[in-house]
Amino acid sequence: MLRTLTGHASFVNDVAISCDGHIGVSASCDHTLIVWDIQSGSSFCTLEGHTNWVESVTLSQDGKIAISASDDHTLKVWNTISGACIGTLDEHIESVLGVAISGDGRKAISASDDQTIILWDVESQEALHILKGHTDSVLSVGMSADGRLAVSASADKTLRVWDLETCSCLFIFDDHSKSVNKVVVSNNGQIAVSASSDHTLKVWDVIMGALIHSLVGHTDEVVGVSMNN
Repeated sequence: MLRTLTGHASFVNDVAISCDGHIGVSASCDHTLIVWDIQSGSSFCTLEGHTNWVESVTLSQDGKIAISASDDHTLKVWNTISGACIGTLDEHIESVLGVAISGDGRKAISASDDQTIILWDVESQEALHILKGHTDSVLSVGMSADGRLAVSASADKTLRVWDLETCSCLFIFDDHSKSVNKVVVSNNGQIAVSASSDHTLKVWDVIMGALIHSLVGHTDEVVGVSMNN
């Protein structure tokens, strides 16, 4: 173990790390986020503003912008250098459970208990499109670095691949037998990996719409997954 980062007063639900590995941001049930210096283990600042659990957080590739998703039905956009909240995104009508950001930080996409995915313009803080199709809570969402493609994961046991330029659903993956809890997408948008309550992870060819591998070995729910791009 290299170091332990302490500071939250309740459960830590998610963490995001900048591409250079220097900055981390954690999201907690204590309604806050903390920006960390990963190398030293010290905190730069605490981000306050949410009024309920913070479920998820994502970082732009340069680590300067963070976006958080909360049970207070909102997302917040943060400047990680100053610690300032620079916007609140509030189109969802239930808890926001997942969020992803494009490589340049200009677009974001969110997943919610309200069964929708929303594509956002980060600078204008406007909802560009509301994507519908899932029949249960959308628990997670991943986006390609160029912001052209997203994959959503749902409690309805499916994943959906979205073309964000046409806002159409390209594929529905229904090979999981229980809730799909988490999905990550490669930077180039070609591969996705999903984690499920059915004890498995699955690797997907997003371009072809095909299952590549099922990863078996866990004996209980798989709730998280990460990918090294």
